[in-house]
Amino acid sequence: MYGVVLIFVLIITGGAIAFIGDRLGTKVGKKKMSIFGLRPRHTSILVTIVTGVMITTTTLGVMSIMSENVRTALFGMEKLNRSMQQAKTELAEASAQLAMAKSEQDKIQSELDDTKKELSGLEEQKNRLEVQTEELQAVNGRLESSNQLLTANNQELLQKSDKLTRINNILEEGNERLSKNNSELYQINRELTTGIQIMREGSIAFQVGETLAGGIIQGKRSVDDIHNDMGRLLDMARYTVSRKLGSEAKENEKDIWIYQPEFEEAAKYISEHEGEFVVRIVAAGNLIQGEAVATNLQLFANKTVYKDGDLLVEKKVSFNPANGAELEAVLTSFLSDVNHKATSDGMIPDAVNGSVGVVDAEQIYSLMGQLQKSSGSAIISAFADGITDIVGPLRIKLKLAGAGILP
Repeated sequence: MYGVVLIFVLIITGGAIAFIGDRLGTKVGKKKMSIFGLRPRHTSILVTIVTGVMITTTTLGVMSIMSENVRTALFGMEKLNRSMQQAKTELAEASAQLAMAKSEQDKIQSELDDTKKELSGLEEQKNRLEVQTEELQAVNGRLESSNQLLTANNQELLQKSDKLTRINNILEEGNERLSKNNSELYQINRELTTGIQIMREGSIAFQVGETLAGGIIQGKRSVDDIHNDMGRLLDMARYTVSRKLGSEAKENEKDIWIYQPEFEEAAKYISEHEGEFVVRIVAAGNLIQGEAVATNLQLFANKTVYKDGDLLVEKKVSFNPANGAELEAVLTSFLSDVNHKATSDGMIPDAVNGSVGVVDAEQIYSLMGQLQKSSGSAIISAFADGITDIVGPLRIKLKLAGAGILP
C-alpha cells in the first residue's frame, strides 16, 4: 500500500512540475525573454533543461523524504552491499554451523536411541530384579518358617535325646535281662534238640503259626493298661495250651515262653498310636508234647474290611451238571478266589490252613442243587454277611444267577 501512495505522489509531482515548466517556457517564448544575455530560443531551452532537472531533483527528493529504502539505495548502497556480503558470509557460516548442528543432532539422536535401548534394557532388568526381589522375599519367608521349624525340630530332638537316654538306660537293663534270657535260650536249645528226637516218635501239640490266643486292644493308653490287656491274652494262651494238652500235662508244658523285649516293644507301640490293634500269640514253631511252648507276637492295626452286603467276587463258570466231582471243583475254586480276595483286601488268614472265612453248609448244599438243575453255565456271586474286620471270620452269602439257570 505504501508503494502505491509513493507512485501516486510522484506522478502528481512530476505532472505539476512539467505543467509549470511548460507554462513557464511558453511564457518565456512568447515574451521573448532573455536570461544571462542569451537569445530567447536558447533561454527557452535553458528553462526546459532546468525544468527537467527540477523534475528529477524533486522526484528524488520526494522519494528520499517518503522512503527510507530510496535513501538507502541512493546514499547507502555500498554499505548495503557490505552488509549483504557480510550477511552472505554469516549465512554461509550459519549454514556450516547448521550442517554441523544437524550432524551433531544425528549423533545425539543415535546416542539417544542407544540410550533409549539401554533404558529399555535397564527397565527390563529392573522388572527382573523386582521379580527376583519378590522371590527372595518369598524365600526369606520360607527360610523364616524353616528356621522356626528347625527350632521346633531342635527342641523335639532335645526331647528325643532325653528319651533316647532313658531308652538307653532301659536297654542296659534289657541287656542284663538278655544275658539272663541267653542262658534260658541255651536251655531251650537243648530242649529243642531233644524235641527233634521226640518229633520222630511223639505227636505235635501245636503247629508253627497256630494261634494260641488273640484279641483287640485299644491304643493310645498307658503302658500299664496295655500290659494288663496283653497279660490277659497270655492267660488265654495258657488256658488254650492246658485245654489241648489235658489236665495231666506237666507244669513246664503249660508255661508260655515269650521274648520279653518283643512284648515290651509291642506294648509301647500300641500305647503311642491311636485306634484298635489286633494282637495274636502264635506258636513259634511245631511244638511237641513234653516241651515248653515258645511263642511269637503278631500285631496288626484293626480296620473294617467289608460292610454288610459288599460284593466280594462275581464269577461266570461253566461245568457239567451231571458230574458231582466237577461241581465240587467249581465251588472249591470259587471259594478259593473269595479267600484270596479277602486276604488281598487286608484280612488276616489262619496260619495253619490259610482261610479267612466260613460258609454255611446249607448254602453249599443249596447251591449244589441249583447247579445240578442248570444248563451248564451260571454266575456265582459272594457277598459279605455282616460287618467284617481284619481278624474276621468272614461270613459270606452265595447267590446264583445267569441265563443258564433252569426254572
